[in-house]
Amino acid sequence: MTYMRKRFRISFKSILIFILILSVLFTGFEMYKYIGKNPTKQVVSAISPKSNEEIKQLEQNTIDNKYFQDPLGEELSKTLKKYGIDMGFISTANILRLNQKIPISIKDADKIDKTALPRYETLDSIKPIPTTIVQKNMLIWDEYNIKVPLNYASFQDLFQANDDGTVNFDKSIDNNPTNSPVQQLLIQGIVHLPYSPLPGEQGNSYVIGHSSNYSSVKSDYNYALAPLIEKTKNGQIFKIYDYVGRELNFKVFDSVAVKEAEIGEAYKNFGDRRIVTLQGSILEDVNGKKLPTKRWLVRAELVQ
Repeated sequence: MTYMRKRFRISFKSILIFILILSVLFTGFEMYKYIGKNPTKQVVSAISPKSNEEIKQLEQNTIDNKYFQDPLGEELSKTLKKYGIDMGFISTANILRLNQKIPISIKDADKIDKTALPRYETLDSIKPIPTTIVQKNMLIWDEYNIKVPLNYASFQDLFQANDDGTVNFDKSIDNNPTNSPVQQLLIQGIVHLPYSPLPGEQGNSYVIGHSSNYSSVKSDYNYALAPLIEKTKNGQIFKIYDYVGRELNFKVFDSVAVKEAEIGEAYKNFGDRRIVTLQGSILEDVNGKKLPTKRWLVRAELVQ
């Protein structure tokens, strides 16, 4: 009898130990499942610490990404419209970012009713400034083996400048001679014209390039856009790396030949769409000479 009681006590103790072991194993398994499925745990493990400089840049991007009002830009856009150029909103913030001078002045600008002006969505809001820069100011079109620097003309390159840096829109500079400001920029690559929005901004960004040039002009870019002339097709894609290093992809939706005098067709306003127009020249025989008689326009829209 004593032996049976002792054996029973040993068995009961073994059962308790066995239950305790099972309990510990079950609890551990449930904790493992929780940690594996816990999204907070996964997010924390995926985020790496950022430097103070990176954090500061992200904070600045957040500020820049807001819709904004630009009284000077609004006045400049209205002024250009009076002179028959309406390609979209011209941001004076971008002019300053390019270290250029604003071409107009407004007296008592601080008294302008900003609440009455439209608000514009900048490229920053959909394509923030990158923290790692691959390259800047470049057009790349792999299909035609084009890799050409993008330069930015200023209003002072196109119009007579006043002493204060503003311009007289009634007095344009003749940019046909080879030593003119725009022609000098074309020696260095292709050129964005300042009376149009920058590439990727709302409106029609106008970029010109040589498809031919005088033999006396020495440049690696005399035929920069020649491969495009009368060859581009809808659906093709090219890249522009802008002035802050953003990679912007543009998809071609239209290619057209227009006469030099057809300014309205070249300077078309596409509203809030983000368009880039590339312009080269079409050469034709005139009295035995090859002369640029038409423009070849390639229009492409930002792929978001």
